[in-house]
Amino acid sequence: MADFLCDDVDPAGTAVRVDLEPAGDALMCHWFEGWQAWNYQWVCTASGIPVWGAGVLAVLLGVLILFWMIRGAAGISARAGGILILISAFGLSVAAGLPALEPVADAPAGGRIVVLLDASESLRRTGGADVAAARRGISDQVLRLANHELPADADWRGTVYAFGAVARRLTPEVALRDLGPSVIGGDLGTMAQHSNIEAAINAALHDIAQGPGAGQIILLSDGLQTTGDFTSAVAVAQQAGVVIHTISAGSDSPAEGLLSLNIGPDQSVGREAVVRATVQGEGRLIWGINGAPEPAQPEIIAPNPTAVRISLIFGERGLNFVTLGFENEGRAPLAEQSYTLVRGPARVLVFGDAPWVDSADPVRFLIDRSAPNDLVDLAGYDAIVIDGLEPSWFALEMPQRLLDSAVSGTGLFIVNGPLRGTIEDMQRLSDWEETVVGPVLPVDSDPAQYIAEPPKRDILIIIDTSGSMGAGNYMQLARAAANKVLDSLRPQDSITILPFSSDALRPFRSIISSPEKITEARRFIERLNVAGGTSMDRALAEARSLRGNNCALFIIGDGGYEAAQIQVSPICPTTAIGVANQFLPGIDTSWGQGVKISTIGQLGAIAYEAFAPEPRTTFWAAGPFGTIPANEPSNFAMTLNVNGAALSYPRPESSDLTVMADPPRAPVLAFRQDPVIRSLRTGVFLGVVPNGLPNGPKGWASEVLKELVGWDETDLFDIEFQLLGDDVNLRLVFVGDGPVPTRLGASILMPDGASAGIGLRPDGRFGVFEGTGRINLPNVPTRAILNLEFRDGDVQSIPLRLPARLSGESSGMSEREAFGFGVDEDVLSKIRMATGGIDLARSSPSILRNAAVPHQSPVWPILAGLAILIFAGSLFVGGARR
Repeated sequence: MADFLCDDVDPAGTAVRVDLEPAGDALMCHWFEGWQAWNYQWVCTASGIPVWGAGVLAVLLGVLILFWMIRGAAGISARAGGILILISAFGLSVAAGLPALEPVADAPAGGRIVVLLDASESLRRTGGADVAAARRGISDQVLRLANHELPADADWRGTVYAFGAVARRLTPEVALRDLGPSVIGGDLGTMAQHSNIEAAINAALHDIAQGPGAGQIILLSDGLQTTGDFTSAVAVAQQAGVVIHTISAGSDSPAEGLLSLNIGPDQSVGREAVVRATVQGEGRLIWGINGAPEPAQPEIIAPNPTAVRISLIFGERGLNFVTLGFENEGRAPLAEQSYTLVRGPARVLVFGDAPWVDSADPVRFLIDRSAPNDLVDLAGYDAIVIDGLEPSWFALEMPQRLLDSAVSGTGLFIVNGPLRGTIEDMQRLSDWEETVVGPVLPVDSDPAQYIAEPPKRDILIIIDTSGSMGAGNYMQLARAAANKVLDSLRPQDSITILPFSSDALRPFRSIISSPEKITEARRFIERLNVAGGTSMDRALAEARSLRGNNCALFIIGDGGYEAAQIQVSPICPTTAIGVANQFLPGIDTSWGQGVKISTIGQLGAIAYEAFAPEPRTTFWAAGPFGTIPANEPSNFAMTLNVNGAALSYPRPESSDLTVMADPPRAPVLAFRQDPVIRSLRTGVFLGVVPNGLPNGPKGWASEVLKELVGWDETDLFDIEFQLLGDDVNLRLVFVGDGPVPTRLGASILMPDGASAGIGLRPDGRFGVFEGTGRINLPNVPTRAILNLEFRDGDVQSIPLRLPARLSGESSGMSEREAFGFGVDEDVLSKIRMATGGIDLARSSPSILRNAAVPHQSPVWPILAGLAILIFAGSLFVGGARR
């Protein structure tokens, strides 16, 4: 039997519960109602004359077929066909009741009631008395439930939330009979400038999910929303069986003051931008850029909503904000922020001569020059270049200021300049390494430090496994020599073992040298077999991937090849080990070591120099000399010679090295990106940058500055940024050339080093990502970094200006909230209808009716289909085919 529940209101206003029980309406379907299996029960969802008619026809048809069969007027086949027709009619009659399977839920022992109070301006502007009356009404309804409907052993509790852009708990969870005073007395705080019903419902559903299972939501709102989509949250509530009741209140007029604020999403540095606003009332606009106040506008008298415009110019690129407020009747203005993305050339501040900087692309880089004793605000610069200057020429606090700006996303590039003193003297870069910026630079000039704690090394062992290595004890010696290399490795070192004969064979690789990996490497060496010819050139091609002085190459073989095979020369320290008691032909060991052995004893007496470098006694390499990139391809190749360079050692995180073409192949150019603070980028040049390097968009200076500037791809995305209190909304639209990223990471780096993640996700449209996050705003305006990290590891660091923390909830004025008044009954009605809720201004809630209609799985299509198939079978069996 299906129960139809409705609420009505008698003339006295009392809610009346009426149970309509159409006995037998579903007829044959009703015979099975209540049957249960696997936590599902049979229910009939239709009734009325059509269902009755189907049942009566089935009964009449059954009587006629039985009468016909009793009289014996047909044979066995015809009688079987008649029985099938009877079954088919019965099935169709049952299907006419539209049966379905419905989950069976145990009656909950208790539940949770969550009261949601709209704290937005559109509700409270002039509707204070109505809001207070509605809160008292909710309190009375909750008290009635607790005193008259609450089962003695049921655990029903409740809590109260206020919501604007986000929902915040006003009271802890209390017994239901104590909830009423919390509804009346909870402090809603400052009028919120946004209303997000979706966030409020989701918060309530989370609370209800922590209880025994049942739940109801009571929503006090005007139905006006400025953000969020309530339909998705309501769908979740419906699926969970949570009823949402509503009660409405609202203001009777729009706001006075600043009603709306808008600035285009895309601006340019140094060009006029226009802020448009709408005001109502009498007062003046107070405004500023990135938290810095600007002169107030003249007095405005606007009895009706009036549009105003302000022209301004942004001086720096990145995500900037404009602050606007409308000061009237002597009251302090409520500040609102609107963000825009400002594009333009990167600003580069140069100390020293640095003539090479002038060849950078003027479209992408704006060059400012200053002297060391100038008082310069470093904020707003994308990169700082110091060329040939010592720290002592600057103010004492300058190194700390440089470090702070580097942490905040400003690239730092230091050029050592020409030889200072003699080659035995420490150079200018060493002075900078003694300051606070030293640990973030890509090189270290202190040889003692390098010897004591060498950085991570990349080790490659090339072993000849050609047929000639099967002679004598050659392969035994080769295995012993390779194992001796493994004995000297540290856990942070990487190891590659490449056997070769006619071709380079399958290698062993590991990015670490843990004890487990060393054991695997020894097994690999032990299993090597000898066969084939000797093709050393192909093996050495693999060695070209190792460059600089943080790598070591070991070549082990019997020398059974022609020296003319060697067409390439490795550019890292090379140890060549000849196991046939002869030096390997054609291998350049001028930067390394040549070894020849014939017995295991000889090997034991040899020390690999690659693992015991000699400390340097000089700090300058005289030129001129050529340079080669440590990684190919490189954007920093230099076709001109360098006239000397300070000697240094690269740090583990250094990258994009350019090294001397000849030993000791020390770095000439190096960069570093901090592994933790990804927006911290530094670089060094160890000599004097030669004149005459290629210039223009792809020239050497442009590529160097691009490496330092965190935001070098300004046209990849359109960015919309919104700040609601401490909550961040971010939307990115890919507009660049090349493949569209499928995954993107985002975070905000604060000045104190704290990082707040933003959960970016594709929104379903091609190249569009959306996400939210939360930051802790400081008490003063500040400069942060929005880091966008791509799947390949590339990071775009976009400068982000943040306002000071404001009391209450205020940011991002919404036109709808400012102009909104009255009640959007359509929204509230949709919420009630979807979840089975009621309007509390007309009816009273019931704990007994605590769930929305549960999800039902229709059965009638299956029954109807089977009945039709059986009917077709009856025709076949009964002889209709003939």
